[in-house]
Amino acid sequence: MCFSATASFTAAGILSVMGILTIKAARTKELRLFASVPLFFAIQQFLEGILWITLTRGHPDSFIHLMAMYGFLFFAGIFWPVWIPTVLYRLEEDAFRKKVIKGFLSIGIFIALFYLPVLLIIGSDVEMVGHHLAYPFPTDRFEYYTKNYGDPIYYFLLTLYVIDIVGACFTSSFPRMWIFGVSVGISLLIAYIFYALSVGSVWCYFSALISGVIYFVVKKPKNA
Repeated sequence: MCFSATASFTAAGILSVMGILTIKAARTKELRLFASVPLFFAIQQFLEGILWITLTRGHPDSFIHLMAMYGFLFFAGIFWPVWIPTVLYRLEEDAFRKKVIKGFLSIGIFIALFYLPVLLIIGSDVEMVGHHLAYPFPTDRFEYYTKNYGDPIYYFLLTLYVIDIVGACFTSSFPRMWIFGVSVGISLLIAYIFYALSVGSVWCYFSALISGVIYFVVKKPKNA
């Protein structure tokens, strides 16, 4: 959550409960992997709650602050673009669709392999912008406010990110998976249009809604 430590920790608690319910509703091992998404969101929100505390109390150089920041960025830039298509690949039974999803997974791996060394070598930062947290893109952290969202590398990776996750969801033959893809796409679009300087944080604000969609996708219909 992107408004305060209280909001982030509250979201983490709600997402944890939703994650447990979603996993219990899953019928297979592969489906349980997808159902675990809310729990991972919960961890990410908990880490951002820690960041709110360390920033407001003036401890931006502490170990716990750095751990929380890089943990959040790990989920945002490395984990999600690989995890979502990987899970959908394992869920898919249609041979052709499986190959297509494997292509999206390759895009996710490319994003992760690009982002990881940049994050480790150049590093990143987190700042309070209004009532949100902003994570300057590592390749442009020193000129964040004037140049970051004009950085072609940023736009390129953001485009691949959307193609990777949303594309894999729409390719999947699993019932109702496209609804999850639509939710991700719309939430990311809203975050980018209205909160351009805090896309990563604000997008996670929609994790609660997305997690509700995941439960709907995973739960077996009564007549099935």
